[in-house]
Amino acid sequence: AIPASLTRSGNFIIPCFAGMASQRAVSLFMLAGLCFGRAVQGAGVWQATAEDVETSLITELAGLVRTGQPHRFEAALGPIHASLPRNAHGNLAPAEVRSALGQLFAKRPGWTLKGTRPGEEAWVLTHLQKLMGDRLGGRGVGLRELAALAASLEGLARKEATARLRAAYEASGLALTGRSSRTEVLRALRLYAEAYLGSNVSASTASWMQRWEAEQWSAEGGELSFLDAGSLVLAMEHQFSRFKLRECSSLEPSATEARCLDVSSLYSLCCHSTPAPEPSVWAAAFADFPELWAFSAACFLLAAAVAAGSRLFRQHATEEPNEVDVAAEGSEEAEANDDVAKPEKAASSQQGGVLCTCAVLGLVCAAAAPADLLDVSVLAPASGVGLLLLAAARLAPKQPKAKKC
Repeated sequence: AIPASLTRSGNFIIPCFAGMASQRAVSLFMLAGLCFGRAVQGAGVWQATAEDVETSLITELAGLVRTGQPHRFEAALGPIHASLPRNAHGNLAPAEVRSALGQLFAKRPGWTLKGTRPGEEAWVLTHLQKLMGDRLGGRGVGLRELAALAASLEGLARKEATARLRAAYEASGLALTGRSSRTEVLRALRLYAEAYLGSNVSASTASWMQRWEAEQWSAEGGELSFLDAGSLVLAMEHQFSRFKLRECSSLEPSATEARCLDVSSLYSLCCHSTPAPEPSVWAAAFADFPELWAFSAACFLLAAAVAAGSRLFRQHATEEPNEVDVAAEGSEEAEANDDVAKPEKAASSQQGGVLCTCAVLGLVCAAAAPADLLDVSVLAPASGVGLLLLAAARLAPKQPKAKKC
């Protein structure tokens, strides 16, 4: 463990991770960067001001008026906006606005927008909504205004990242203008990463940071500008978000809600409790054995009975003596009438068999629905086997009828 006396700098306590040196080979150089990174964060924590929020929103709204084109967020927000309850003006109330923005940013790996979870308050989002509400006169937020709110939040998140990177540059003694060597920029990015991750750094996160650093050190390239460093920051944050998402998938569902990493004043990286992937048809059938398989067996028997009954009914209809044959036996006209009457009776019997099959399948579905057994793992094999049996009965060779002397 690191003594508390080694983590103090004047009156400022640097919250280094005390037990990290004993977890999975974290280098002393990495530990020093972690402590220094926390000092960078504490020395210049960025918080959006009222002026920042107002400027961001006004810029987005002015862009909508100036271009007259659909906002880039409208396509993603359209289905979300349509799925939420709307007021008499067809717009969203404040609670629905927060829900829509939360759903939008949740599509980014691990993102949870602050102020969108139940009982959570966030000053930036609340102030943005108040500004928009005052502008719209209480009519609610439409799709275009919702897109402007989303873009404002994204712009503020970028501004926060830029401020944090600027603090890392200043702590490293690098100039914001011009270009710096890749080695110097990567040292500044280490400070940025540690300020971004905070003090709650797990062993797996520290290992990921080491791998990411190794990849960047081995990459080719000359001098980098401040804008180039910003691109590396965006790539690092995106890769880390995906890493945390993979790490969340190995957790128990009950433990996902508590795993949030506070990486920004606007959003957190959280383990979203997504539903488990749907099992295959056969996996679902085996999981629910024996109820579903017993019901499937009943469906098979009913389908087989219908197919056999249809076959026997058709054979009986074709073998029944025709009245025309009795009345005009031996005449050519009777034979012609017999040839016309037989297909009509056969077609009638086939139609009766099909209708009987549909009726039985309808009764099966009606009985399965209240019993909560109307499942694809039941209906798919049952209907498939029933259709195969009907096809076999239809294509089976007919027995030749004995000719009359």
